[in-house]
Amino acid sequence: MQLGAMSWARKAIVGAVAECWLSEIKSPHVGFNHLTPFELLTHLETVGAQLDFIDVTELQAELFAPWDQVEAPTSLFERQDRIEKQLVKAGIPAQAELRLALART
Repeated sequence: MQLGAMSWARKAIVGAVAECWLSEIKSPHVGFNHLTPFELLTHLETVGAQLDFIDVTELQAELFAPWDQVEAPTSLFERQDRIEKQLVKAGIPAQAELRLALART
């Protein structure tokens, strides 16, 4: 049963991601069957292009967009945390105080 779940998760990851992101680790003989879903996700976390100015600007605009009060606060903060991690990876320092100030308004 565990192997079936791993196979399903592997197929779901490969199906959801463009092949160019996984081409480095694809085996010509067995495809992705030699990798666990965790290994696929680890590879995707380490591979990636640098964010350019437009990407950073878009992420910052999304990060500091006003809360529409339809979205649950927990999902808002989770989304903002993901965006902030991307910005920190790109060299933009975390701005927790500004996020907190904007959340109070």
